[in-house]
Amino acid sequence: MKQERLDKYLAFALGFTRSEVKKVIKDKLITVNGELVNTIIKVDPENDEIRYDGEFLENKDKKVYMVMNKAKDCVCANWDNMHETVFEYLYEEDSLYRDLHTVGRLDLDTTGILLITNDGKFTHKLVAPKKHVEKKYKVTLDKEFDAELIKYFEKGFEIDENEVVKPSKIKVIEPNVVHLTLTEGKYHQVKRMMAKFDYTVVELERIEFSFLKLNELNLKLGEYRYLTNEEVKELYKLF
Repeated sequence: MKQERLDKYLAFALGFTRSEVKKVIKDKLITVNGELVNTIIKVDPENDEIRYDGEFLENKDKKVYMVMNKAKDCVCANWDNMHETVFEYLYEEDSLYRDLHTVGRLDLDTTGILLITNDGKFTHKLVAPKKHVEKKYKVTLDKEFDAELIKYFEKGFEIDENEVVKPSKIKVIEPNVVHLTLTEGKYHQVKRMMAKFDYTVVELERIEFSFLKLNELNLKLGEYRYLTNEEVKELYKLF
């Protein structure tokens, strides 16, 4: 149970100044667990029912977990001067949770499964390479993929001086389309892996994140939903 001063919580939850908070309390517009409040008390936003003028204030400190089908031309950052961010696709009430961030990153032009949360431990564990969480990508190339190269992907190889990628799974779907499954997330990894063999990635889509499959989520580009409790528990089981 984490308690904090009611005025501090109201300032955050309502976006009010201190003087505005004092006024709404004085005007008897705040109730806690059904009781009218006319002074500053300690509250537990996780468990107390706090209302302003009859409207329930949802706790914006609670841990939330979302899955998005990321669109193109938006970045996995909380703000950016040049591009839209993935957070601009959230409804206003969902964007107010504290410390929202993406679980790893997808490039500007990459689409597909992206997790968003404010649970730092959850994120740290899922992106840690030693946890071996599988992410599958649909990779469209500029030319036909040579199946003879599969053995290099299965063993792992050097993509840059002193930088080696771990073994991965790769399957040819169409002459110039492969499914690539990774357990790590290096900078521009898929593009750099393909560039090592003189391929250019034309289109990149993350189609699976562990047991989450894009074709089962029924999310259009830019759409998102909250993960179910069962899905969150399954992801926690990965670590």
